Amino acid sequence: MQSYRIIVKSQLDSSWQPLLQGFVLQPRPNGTTVVTGNVADQAALFGVLVRLRDLGVVIERVEKISGEDLQN
Repeated sequence: MQSYRIIVKSQLDSSWQPLLQGFVLQPRPNGTTVVTGNVADQAALFGVLVRLRDLGVVIERVEKISGEDLQN
């Protein structure tokens, strides 16, 4: 498994979570949301990114993170 942090330029609440395959959403006061979670491989990551795009969410940044960073 690989862990990723995706920063999006939208305020997403917990109702979006089922659409994002178990990723955790953390809205920030600056109008962005941090979306973190694990994927099996790069194809699964692209699936999440495509789903965000299809929902009209603007992706600001994608970061691969270590398991310890997943909590932050």
